[in-house]
Amino acid sequence: MRTAVLLALAAITAPALAAPTPTLQSLAPRLPGARVSVLPVLFVPRGTQVVTDGIDAAVAQQLAIARAHYQSLLGTTFAVTPGPVAVLNGAFSDEHYQTADRANRVMQELLAWRRTDRYTNVVFLVLYASGDTPIAGGGIPFNGAPGTGGGYIELDLASLTTDHPYPFQSSLVHELGHAFGLPHAECYGYDQMTASSIMSYDPRHWSSGTTPSATPGDFSPEDRAALALNQRVFPGLRYDGPAVDLARVQSCFHAPVSAEVSPLEDLVGVGFELYYDGARVNGPDAALYSRAQATESCTTSRAWYPGTRVECRYNGRVMR
Repeated sequence: MRTAVLLALAAITAPALAAPTPTLQSLAPRLPGARVSVLPVLFVPRGTQVVTDGIDAAVAQQLAIARAHYQSLLGTTFAVTPGPVAVLNGAFSDEHYQTADRANRVMQELLAWRRTDRYTNVVFLVLYASGDTPIAGGGIPFNGAPGTGGGYIELDLASLTTDHPYPFQSSLVHELGHAFGLPHAECYGYDQMTASSIMSYDPRHWSSGTTPSATPGDFSPEDRAALALNQRVFPGLRYDGPAVDLARVQSCFHAPVSAEVSPLEDLVGVGFELYYDGARVNGPDAALYSRAQATESCTTSRAWYPGTRVECRYNGRVMR
């Protein structure tokens, strides 16, 4: 879930950037929509028994701590959907979900339950009530690049009260980063086990119950630039740090979730659009291309069809 798609793009050099700016904001598709909020959901596989006493208060407390952590690092923070933890009773037993395809299976049920699709403005924070086999944590944005909508996080319910199989608070902060569009620290060239970013695995960041680590982790310049792209989660967030390698930032965008989870729509004026002799020929997947993918696809099309008038657009603007 956390593996980024590597995309080819010539190196871009730029002075220190601020977001939103045309340069930084043009890296990702612009999907319109309301502000994204985090919705905690207790997911209970069929036949699993769960004691729900105290879950609402425990989740609210952990999210408040996570929000404060983001606030301290960014000067702003993410929104949480008001109300108690929602409960979704899974259609199948724990055995059905304990596969490599678990996340896709749970996401499909979540979207159907909420009567929404991949373009939702919700990040589902799933507390999975596992049976004998705990689940690993994970997080992903539905549509790949930062700023393209909601996402999905899964954490084992047991970790909420026991910090096993992983410390809940520090895992929550890390997986939220993934759902907001961040890759692992190693994708930007940092050491995954020792980097100061919360997107590393440094055990010095680990929390204990509701007590954060004394060194809870921060955001790298690349993390901050990527989060500044996510205006639907952090409206008004600006990046004014040191210059970052925009090619590398793009190369670390997540891949969108499978169309099997939720079908793709053909979105006009969003992401990459390709025209041959005035006729629009791109597929719906192109709406979720990064600028890097759009550049590569456009260059390839022009090389393959030298006798055709090829026009490429990104977020509604003609590419040169």
